[in-house]
Amino acid sequence: MKVPTTGRVVIIDDSHEEALPLIHLLSHHGISSRYYNGDPDLLPLQPLEGVRIVFLDIEIGTYGQDNKSKVSKILGVLNRVIGASSTPFIIIAWTKHTELLEEVISKLPVPPLKTLNMEKIDCKDQEGNYRIDLISAKLTDIMQDIGSFQALLLWEEIIHQAANLTINDSYQLSNPQGNEWDENMQNILYNLAKAQQGTQLKEHVLGPALRAFTGIYFDYIEKSLLNNSLLEDNAGLNFKNKNRLSPEVMSSINSKLLFSKVESREVTPGNVYINDRTKLDLSLLVTKFEEIKAEWDTPQFIILEVTPTCDYAQDKWQLSRMLPGVFVPLKYLKNVKRADYVFISQLIQFNRDIGSLVFDLRYLTTRNFEDVAKMLPLFRIRHPFLVDIQSKVAGHIARPGYFAL
Repeated sequence: MKVPTTGRVVIIDDSHEEALPLIHLLSHHGISSRYYNGDPDLLPLQPLEGVRIVFLDIEIGTYGQDNKSKVSKILGVLNRVIGASSTPFIIIAWTKHTELLEEVISKLPVPPLKTLNMEKIDCKDQEGNYRIDLISAKLTDIMQDIGSFQALLLWEEIIHQAANLTINDSYQLSNPQGNEWDENMQNILYNLAKAQQGTQLKEHVLGPALRAFTGIYFDYIEKSLLNNSLLEDNAGLNFKNKNRLSPEVMSSINSKLLFSKVESREVTPGNVYINDRTKLDLSLLVTKFEEIKAEWDTPQFIILEVTPTCDYAQDKWQLSRMLPGVFVPLKYLKNVKRADYVFISQLIQFNRDIGSLVFDLRYLTTRNFEDVAKMLPLFRIRHPFLVDIQSKVAGHIARPGYFAL
């Protein structure tokens, strides 16, 4: 297993002399780490996010004390160091006392994915020096049954490298050898934001400018995914005879892939709102609706902003183009008519229920900006998904038809 190089390694040891050789070894291999000796005044002000590997001395200033004191001390340190979003992570504990480690793990609010109980001597050569190959070998041994963890670490490495290359590209574009680098960079950022937002660009420039970097960023990610040798053998994972995902898992993943959270009332293509006006006639959309409407007594009607993004960016729209729809729970999806005017999304989660968004393309309508601006978006459909829906709307409008005998 490859140890991550992105500063996601933590070393907790009350003896700086014991920890320093490990810190030096990791640094020599380009692996940054964070060291804490357990002193409360030196622990992070906020728990760290994204920790992946913790080298842990189970006795931190508690040598000779009872087990209760040892467990209490190490729990206090770990809770200060490891944040809630650090999952998944693993712990390599320097100790002979398995029972202590098990008690600590059982009481952690954020438990590790895996723990390895070992002695420091197991990771040292005959001269007493730490060896990265021995550490990697030990990690590989415990990772045999959770190989997906290695895949997630590989993904983190790829996006870290892509971000670094994106910054390097941007730096080179700004004539770094000149005396006006900062002014040149600000000019580039402004023009990127203007290209991103068009006439919609107001005083908030930096957000749109940084979003414009994502094209370069994604390009480097794609190159890394195509050229990474570890991917050729699936990083040792076995993908044969895998099961289909449950509706619960599938809908949760789709919701993250297709939707993004909205933190403002800005009228933007892709916004989804509660529909308080143009509600669909479900008897025309759902077969046997009269039989199920008593059970499905509160359909959740929605409406989607489908105005073309270019109209938004160039400030050319006169009205918001809106597409009414309804969230159909999973149990009723089989009753939805399959027709060229019906768009059915993949399974998603909506208000803690599993189902699909269903749009009737025949109900395309408009609303003025003032009315839409008063509405609070539920969420926003991501651009690729929005474009797919817009293409279905355009195809429905432009279907030619013909006359013949």
